Amino acid sequence: MHLFNKQLNIAFKLLFAICLSLLSLRLFNTISFLEPLHVQTGGAEDTSFIGIWLIKNGVLGYDHFSKFSVDIENPNIFSLFHYNWLFYHLNSFSIIFLQKIFYLSDLWLPTIVRVNCFILSFFSFIIFYKSLNLLNKNKFSIYLSFYLIFGPLTGFWVISGKPDIFYIFFEILAIYTILKTKNNHNYLNITIILILLYLSWSIKQTSIVTLSSFTFYLLWKKKFNFFIYIIFIFSSFLVLTKILVPNQLFESIFWQDGAAISFNFNHFFKVFLDSISKGLIIYAGLFCILLKIFFKSNIFTYFKSLNENQIFLIIGILFSTSQIFFSFHYGSAVNYYYIFFIYATLFLFSEINNLMNIKNINRLFISSIYMQIVLIFLVFIGIKGSISPIKYENVNEFRKCVNGLKAPILSDHKPYYRMPWITPDNNPILITMMYENYIKNLSFKDEPVFKEVKKGSFETLIIRKKNKYNLENYTLAKNCKSLFGTEVKIYIKNL
Repeated sequence: MHLFNKQLNIAFKLLFAICLSLLSLRLFNTISFLEPLHVQTGGAEDTSFIGIWLIKNGVLGYDHFSKFSVDIENPNIFSLFHYNWLFYHLNSFSIIFLQKIFYLSDLWLPTIVRVNCFILSFFSFIIFYKSLNLLNKNKFSIYLSFYLIFGPLTGFWVISGKPDIFYIFFEILAIYTILKTKNNHNYLNITIILILLYLSWSIKQTSIVTLSSFTFYLLWKKKFNFFIYIIFIFSSFLVLTKILVPNQLFESIFWQDGAAISFNFNHFFKVFLDSISKGLIIYAGLFCILLKIFFKSNIFTYFKSLNENQIFLIIGILFSTSQIFFSFHYGSAVNYYYIFFIYATLFLFSEINNLMNIKNINRLFISSIYMQIVLIFLVFIGIKGSISPIKYENVNEFRKCVNGLKAPILSDHKPYYRMPWITPDNNPILITMMYENYIKNLSFKDEPVFKEVKKGSFETLIIRKKNKYNLENYTLAKNCKSLFGTEVKIYIKNL
């Protein structure tokens, strides 16, 4: 047994070293305090940044699409606010604060958001580590916590412009509080947990796993008074949100005013395989638990032996599979698995001592750690993943080229160059995934943007392929260089 512990310790230390190396390189390539780096760590960051910018400047909110200076057919499909209110307001407040202290321009906005994300990632790591120790005083908890929060599963998400780590922070804190107070349920503790869960929901509206799990857990414990209290209080939070928040919030975050979302089984399968390659150790650990149940006891005896915390975690695992089903959505990624892995890792760690007492299972688990190390190594050599985000190195030149253009502006090339601190406009029209999905079955001449260009609704066009549009109302003014030196053409409306 001592030999296996030593081997496990070596494996975890190697895992920690390679995860730390990967994180360090990605941090270096993504964030700089000497100059604002213009990079993209993943899709749809652009909409997050513009949404934060609009809130920060007090210009517009969730109903911004109804106030375009261009009378676009179905303007709701240009909505930028896909997430809940706290994500935008939390970041905008920190940006305003830091800009006043350090006299920063809006060019630093993406960097500040990424730093916010990383700070919350660090606190998530600490809280998750403490949660693991509540379940099991084991020296491997710090390695497993670092692997989950800063390893291949989260990757660039810990320094991104997306809300997932922001909501995960509050959800992990709520889980920690639930585990910490399992023997001391009272209205004060329940209220604190509910506030944390409301904050998590207020970051990303799909954050309902721990709320559902905790509610069902109290029902299982026959704490009917707390069960009713949770439903009443959280419902009250939602009603107050509806009353106090900006117009169109609920319509935007839940229904997108009827704009459809595509679903694709092949995409779901691809995301699932990605989750295996990035969370192999956790999947292997769960498989080891199943082997233990199969070989050592029947399933009913096993479940009777579980303590209350383990019951809560199993409920969490079951409810978190709902997030996995959402990954049928085209455009989803492995972030839909985050909350599942959080619950699965906590449950696995509560069982790890028992697993390590079984020689063959011990070997299998240690082998999974080395296999994960090999998969991470593939990122370093560029076979699977990258250590550097997409870089936009000519932003300053492009800004100078498009300076002084009249709004409204249609920008039909790389979305990052449409950021209002690069291409100025008080209410930018951005061709988003929602728009792309809306037009997928339309002929080009029936698309809203094509119609508005034909009518001459925009004052300026920045386009990459001139043959896409009817340009009879426009005159070519000049060319500007976009990503990787690609030329875009600037057209201005005829007088």
